[in-house]
Amino acid sequence: MLAGALPHASKHRTSHVIHQLVPARADQHLSPLQYGYPVQCNALLNGCWKEQTRRSTTSSTAGKGNVLPHIREFTTRYPLSIFRSLSSNPYHNLAIENYLLKQSEPNSRILFTYTNRPCVVFGRNQNPWLECNIAKVQEGLPWDKADWAAVAATEQSRNVSKPEDGKSVALDLVRRRSGGGTVIHDVGNLNFSFIVPNDKDFTRDKHAWLVVSVLQDYQQAHRGREGVKPLFDKVRVNERHDIVMTQLLRDEPGGEALEYKASGSAFKLTRGRALHHGTLLHSSPNAGRSDQGDAHRSTFSALLSSPVKPYLEAKGVSSVRSPVHNLFQVNGPDQRWELASDLEAALRSTFESLYDKHNVPCIEVGDEDCQHNVNKEIYDDVQEMMTDEWRFCQTPTFEYSSTHGQQNTKLQFQVKHGIIQSPKLDNADKSLTGAKVLADLEGKKLHEIQCWDKFVPGRLKAHSANITEHLATVFPKIRLAKAEDRLPAADGIIEEKSARKTAPGSDVIKRQSREGNIEVEEQGENVVIER
Repeated sequence: MLAGALPHASKHRTSHVIHQLVPARADQHLSPLQYGYPVQCNALLNGCWKEQTRRSTTSSTAGKGNVLPHIREFTTRYPLSIFRSLSSNPYHNLAIENYLLKQSEPNSRILFTYTNRPCVVFGRNQNPWLECNIAKVQEGLPWDKADWAAVAATEQSRNVSKPEDGKSVALDLVRRRSGGGTVIHDVGNLNFSFIVPNDKDFTRDKHAWLVVSVLQDYQQAHRGREGVKPLFDKVRVNERHDIVMTQLLRDEPGGEALEYKASGSAFKLTRGRALHHGTLLHSSPNAGRSDQGDAHRSTFSALLSSPVKPYLEAKGVSSVRSPVHNLFQVNGPDQRWELASDLEAALRSTFESLYDKHNVPCIEVGDEDCQHNVNKEIYDDVQEMMTDEWRFCQTPTFEYSSTHGQQNTKLQFQVKHGIIQSPKLDNADKSLTGAKVLADLEGKKLHEIQCWDKFVPGRLKAHSANITEHLATVFPKIRLAKAEDRLPAADGIIEEKSARKTAPGSDVIKRQSREGNIEVEEQGENVVIER
């Protein structure tokens, strides 16, 4: 039996009401994992703990006792701590994670876990047009396919309501601050973050093996459990620091064994601190199953198949494509949430054991911690990540060439900082100079082009009918970020925040941050380094 499994309602973990009696004095420790509840630390910094009863749909109470604004003092007092997000908002969770990395005590060790609503998350120095099919990302996933009902129950910052029959809910397209490749998050994916000192004891495999040990123990302890079936024979950490699983396709001896990726890793290293975060694909309804044929082919594959890839020559970091597979097969949403809770609790327990600590506080955080009047630094980080300037204009330089079919007109341009530069047009008919095309495209932000027809003159369209259709396919209309989608400021007025001016580089990418640090990502690596 795994210690620390969180009790919750049968359908939604958010309906559980936490009621915990904690010690009257701060020096009297009570293990939250021993009793199966996260400690609600509203008064830790005031020298006493008290009884708290609070719905788990909210974060730690804002105000003097809120932990995150005092994270340096808290992690000094508790050098080993665990944070668990109740939010499914990817912007909020990534901003909280970044805040924990930057503001926690340099010698502290933190485990942070969260589950995001369905979204596509790509690396700090990646190209979103190259990494995914943006049109399909914007089409989204059907309500039932993505288990949006469970997501809606946790949402506080975005109104997720059931659409009309047959409609889908769009996915978020998110650029994170760490390196690595593009991943898809959904309700069958548990995200984990380890934030530790960047010293001689840190290795990129250390915490990945911790996760492997959790999976191995769970496989043994829950073999034959009703509603949850392990799909792996063995798990290990590969040379790219990813967790891969071996699946036997046939039970008889000598059956073919295939290896699939079940967890990807990315890293961010700062002066004195290291972040290793990863995904754990436990039971996604969108990952497909290898034994069910084309009809059940992975939704992930469709979302990550870029139509523009044959036409781009790009710098930056490209994802290494690997076949993925769920670690477990579940009978339905109830079993999926139970499995996620069990794995999350096992991660916490194993994290304690790794560092030989007990009575480690587990703090719940969430959407309220991202409000302007609670924590402005986290709020500002959320605002920046939601801008189109951050999502698209941070893309490393790339070149496009429309070598499409048998068309006689070849359009070429470079995109630098998200802006079209040096467009060129080769015409079979020399009378078509394309001067208007070139003049109109020069200096335009690629993601802001909503209709390619307006940039192609009538005579040119008649000469090469396919070019506008091709451009609309490879560079589809982007649903631009709107101010009303962002969090309200303290006075209820939407605060506009433009992205910091960051110049993506080429083989080595550098930027000057507000703190004067330099952030570097080496080509082909899955790590961002701040010096």
